[in-house]
Amino acid sequence: MEYKLICSGKLLSGADETVAIAELRALTGLSEKEIHLKLLTGKQAKLRSSANQAKIEALYRAFRKAGLDVELVSAPGMAATSGNTGNTPASQPVPQSPWGRKRQLIAAAALALLLFISGAAAYAWYWLSAPLPATAQMAEAAIADGRMVAIAHVNAEKLLELQHYLFGELDPDALPVDSTDKAVMDELFSGPANLRENLAQLFLAVHAPEGEPRARTTLLFSGNFDTDAVIGTLRRFYRVEETGDDHWHVLRAMQIEAESLCPSDTPNKREPAPGYLYITPQLALLADDQAHAASLVQRLQSGAPAAQDINYWQRYRKGQLASLMVLSIPEASTALRGLPGMVAQKAASGNAQITGVAAAVETDLLARGFNVSLNLASSDAAWKRDATAKMQRQLDEMKNDSRRVSPTLAELLTRITISEQAEALRVNAALDASVFADLGAVVQEGMGNLFSVRVAGTQQDGGQAAEQIQTHPKDYADTAAFATLPALKLESYDSQPLFMRGAFAVDVERIRMNDTGLLELQLQGRVALPDSGSDSGQTRTAELSLTVDSVTDAAGQDLLRDEHCVKRNELFGRSRNHEPETQSNIFQNKAQITKFVRLRENARLEDIQHIKGHLTFSAPEEVRKFTVPLRAGENITHAGTRFYLSSISDDSVSYHVTGEHARLLEVRGLNGNGQPLRTGWRMGGDDGRATQQFAGKIRALEVFVAGRFTKHQTDFDITNLFVPGAERENKPLVAFAPKRIDPKAWAAYKNLDMRKLKADPQDWTVFDKNKTPIASAQWQGVSLFLTHTPTQWGNSPQAQVYYPMLPDLPGVLSAFSYQIEEPAVKDGPAEYYAKVFYSYRLPSRELVVPHRLQGQPLALGSWPLRTGLKENERLDQLRGKLVFRLPTRTKSSMFALNTLWQGATVDGVTVSLTEVSRGMFPGYGLKIEGDISRLVNLHGIDADGRRVAAEPVNFQGSGYWTMTLPFGKGIESVELIMATKQEVMKYPFSLRPAYPGQ
Repeated sequence: MEYKLICSGKLLSGADETVAIAELRALTGLSEKEIHLKLLTGKQAKLRSSANQAKIEALYRAFRKAGLDVELVSAPGMAATSGNTGNTPASQPVPQSPWGRKRQLIAAAALALLLFISGAAAYAWYWLSAPLPATAQMAEAAIADGRMVAIAHVNAEKLLELQHYLFGELDPDALPVDSTDKAVMDELFSGPANLRENLAQLFLAVHAPEGEPRARTTLLFSGNFDTDAVIGTLRRFYRVEETGDDHWHVLRAMQIEAESLCPSDTPNKREPAPGYLYITPQLALLADDQAHAASLVQRLQSGAPAAQDINYWQRYRKGQLASLMVLSIPEASTALRGLPGMVAQKAASGNAQITGVAAAVETDLLARGFNVSLNLASSDAAWKRDATAKMQRQLDEMKNDSRRVSPTLAELLTRITISEQAEALRVNAALDASVFADLGAVVQEGMGNLFSVRVAGTQQDGGQAAEQIQTHPKDYADTAAFATLPALKLESYDSQPLFMRGAFAVDVERIRMNDTGLLELQLQGRVALPDSGSDSGQTRTAELSLTVDSVTDAAGQDLLRDEHCVKRNELFGRSRNHEPETQSNIFQNKAQITKFVRLRENARLEDIQHIKGHLTFSAPEEVRKFTVPLRAGENITHAGTRFYLSSISDDSVSYHVTGEHARLLEVRGLNGNGQPLRTGWRMGGDDGRATQQFAGKIRALEVFVAGRFTKHQTDFDITNLFVPGAERENKPLVAFAPKRIDPKAWAAYKNLDMRKLKADPQDWTVFDKNKTPIASAQWQGVSLFLTHTPTQWGNSPQAQVYYPMLPDLPGVLSAFSYQIEEPAVKDGPAEYYAKVFYSYRLPSRELVVPHRLQGQPLALGSWPLRTGLKENERLDQLRGKLVFRLPTRTKSSMFALNTLWQGATVDGVTVSLTEVSRGMFPGYGLKIEGDISRLVNLHGIDADGRRVAAEPVNFQGSGYWTMTLPFGKGIESVELIMATKQEVMKYPFSLRPAYPGQ
C-alpha cells in the first residue's frame, strides 16, 4: 500500500514561526526562502510518497514536531493520521506546462550525457551497438514524413543504466522532501508508470510543415508502457480529455498564477498550453499541434515507411548513446525561430556545401571509453578535400605549438582525427578515463614551463604517478582557536586600508570600466587569524563572506546596479551585486576575499561617497571524523547531515549527501598505509549526488562533518575613497611640460669634441656588473657607450648615453627614443621611448651634473636596449639610431577625468582612464597610446587650475605610456600637451661589439 505525506501549506496552530522555520531548515536542508516557497504556500501539496509505512510515519512525526501542519493518507478510504477524521484526498500541487516538463526530460537526458562525457571511466556497454527494436524503427520511419528537418535520438535505457553505474542508487532514506517543481517527472519515472524502467528510446524531431509559419516539435518514446498508469498519473496534474478513441488524449495545463519579478520572466498569467498525446503499450507520441500530431499518428497506425531519405541518419545513430543530426540546413534555417534559426540561417548562407550537421557520443568497447564526433554532411568532394586539409593543418600547428609548453597536451590532440568520408567530413575525438589525469598533467606542465621547474608527482612522460599523497591534509583540530580573533597587524609593505576594525579590514583595491561600459569596484576583505604554526595556513578550514549592501552618493541615492534579474552567465564569473562573495583563502594566518560590484549606468567616480556592507568569517567547530566501511549502502547521520555511500571503485567513490550540505567538510580517501590521497576530478548534481576520484587505490574512507560553526561579523562604511596615499621617499623632482625648448640650447653643444669625454664607469647603472664598454659611438654633443653582460639577469645590452643637459627636457615624454634594426626584434614596437631623468642629491634635491665638457653640463641616460637576445647570447652586430626631439610649438587639450573611461583622441593620440587603484601607486591610472612621437606630456588639473604631475610614468613594451595621477590633489580634469612643431635630431649607429677576452 502506498502512503502519502500531505502538507497543508501552513504551520500548526500556535506554532512559533521563527522556531518552526529553524526546525524545518534543520530537518529538510532548505533555506528559509525555499521553505516559504515550497512548504508555506497556503496550498496543499504532496511532500513524499512511500510504500514503507515506518519510514513515512517517522517523517510525519518529525514534520509535526517541527511545527508544520501535515497529514498522512493512503489510498482513498484510509483515515488521515492527523487530528481530523474521515477520508482526506491527497491534493496535488499545480505544476507548470507539460512543455516545461518535456524540456526538463530532455535536460535530464542531457545532464546524464554530460556526466558521462565529463567524468566517465565508463565500461563499454556491449549491447549498445545492437539495432533498435522493430517498434522503435517503425516509429522513426513514421515521423520522417518528408518535412522533418532535424532529429535527435537518446538511448534512454542505457543512459539510465549508465547514470546508475556512475552514481549508484539514491539514498532510500534521504532527509529532504521532494521538490514540488519535479512532481510530474518524479511521478512518471518513479510512480506506477515507472518510466525509469519502462522507457527505452527517445526521439525528438523538428518538422517544417509546408505553408506553416513555424516549426513543429515532436517527442516520440518507445518502451513498455502501462497506458492506464501513465494517463492516471497525468490526470493528477493536468486536464486530460479523451478524443473519442482509446489512444488520443488532449492535455491542457492548468492556468498558473505566477509573480513576474523580471522583465524576461513569464508573465503573471500563463495561458493554457495544449499538448497532444498518443499512447500504446509500446509507443507514445507527444506533439504541440493537433493537425500535425494527427498526421503522424495516422502514419504510425498504418506503418508508413519513411517519406524522406534517412539512411545516412540511421547509419550514423547506430550504436550511439546519443546523437543529433540536422538533415537540411536550408529548410531548418527557415523553420526554426530565435537563436537556432539565426545560426542555421548563417550556416545556410555561409556554407552552401554543407547539407547537414550531426553530432554524437558513442562508446568505445576496446578503450573502455567513448568517442565524440562531429559530421559535416556534403556531396561536394572538392570542398571536403580542401576543408579536411585546412583543418588538419590547423590541428598539426596546434600540436607543434603545444609541444613546447606541454607534451601531454600535444598527445591529447593526437586523439582528434579529421577524415574525409563518402558522405561527410568527420571530426572525431577518442576519450577515456585517463583524460582527467592527462588534463591535470597539462596544467602541471604549463606551470612547470612557466617557472622552469617540474612539478612533483609528474612522471617523465607527462602522466601522473599512480599514487599521490596529500602531504598537508586539512586540520580540523584547531578550529576552536577561531573563537577569538586577534587584531589585524599591517606589514611594512601593506597600504593603510580604508576600513580597519579589530581583526577585519576592507579596502577598495581598484575601480575599472568593464567590457559592458559599467564602473566596476573591486573590494578586498581581510581577517587576521590565530597563529597556526604553518607557513601557508592552507591546512586550515574556514570561510570568509563579503557583502556590499550599498554604494551611495552625497544625497544617499544607491549607485549599485540592480542585478536581481541579471543572469549569472552575463557576469563572466562574477557574483551578482546583491549576493555575497564567499570563499576560503587562507595564507600566513590571514583569510582574504575579493568581491566585485558594478555601478548603474552613468554613475561617475566623484558620485561615490559611501560604500557599506559586512564581512563575515565562519569556521567549523566540533568536527567529527567518521570512518565509513567501503560497502555500498553504508551511511552516517550527524547534525542534520546524512552521508550515504552509493558505490565504490578502486580509485573513486559515489555518494549521496542530504540535509545540511554545508556541514559536510570533506570526503577523504586513504591508502593501505592510512595516508590521505590527493583528490582528483569530481562530478556532482543538484540532488546531492557526487562522485569523487582519488589519486590512488582507496583502502579506507573518512568523512568529516561539522557539529556547528563559529561566526564573526563586522559592518563597514567606507568614506573618503580618494584620499592621498603615503608620500614616497626620494620622490623624483617634478618635471612639467615646457611650452617650448629653444633649439639653440641644443645647438650650443655641436662643437664639443665628444672623443675627449672621460666617462666614469662608476656612474653607470648597477645593471652592468663588469662596467666594461663593448662598443661606443660619438656625434656632435652626444656620446654612446654600449655595455653588456650576457649572463646577467635581464640579459639586455645597456646604452649609456651622454647628451646635452637641458633643464626642460625631462618634461617631454617623446624627448628620447631609439630604434633597433639589427638584430631584428619580432615583438614590440618599432620605436622604443624612454623617460629622460636627471639625478639629484639628497636631501638638498640639487641636480647632479655627471660630466662637464668644455664648461657645458652633460646629462647621462642609462637605458636597456630591446634586442631579443637569449641568455648567454652575444651581440655580433648592433645597428639602429638614437632620436632626440625638442618641441618648439605646443598645444593643450583639456578633458574631464570621468569622461576618459572610453578614451579621448587628439591628433592620433588616445588618452584613457584605465583604473582607479589603491595599491602600491594609489591614484588614477592612465594609458596614452597611438602616434606618440609628438607627445609632450599629460598632467592632472586640480580645482584651482594647478598642474599635478603623474608618478610613476613608464613606457610599456607594447608601445604605449602608462602613468598614475595621485589622489588627494582634487584632480577633476587632465591636460594633454602635444607638439605641433618640433626639432628632431637623429644619430644612426652601426657597431661591432668586442667583448672582454676577444
